[in-house]
Amino acid sequence: MLYRRREQVALRRVAGAHLLVPLTTAEQAVYTLTRTGARLWQQLECEASATTLATKLQKEYTGLTLESAQRDVDHFLAEMVALGLVAVMPEGTA
Repeated sequence: MLYRRREQVALRRVAGAHLLVPLTTAEQAVYTLTRTGARLWQQLECEASATTLATKLQKEYTGLTLESAQRDVDHFLAEMVALGLVAVMPEGTA
């Protein structure tokens, strides 16, 4: 599976916090991301697999194992998909 952030969601940095702001929803929700979540969000500008994201994350953070990075990425993606902020597409359709 490939993941990509939805275009109707903006990342804003306010007072040191990383905020996701849906631009087209009637629901007035704002979501706060950790620094790692914000980095993953930036990497979802283009389609990426969970494995690719985990590998990049593991390379960026000293001491982070690939297994731990994969768990973090899987959790992040599941949450973002459930909130409707990230789109999922089967590989080969991009």
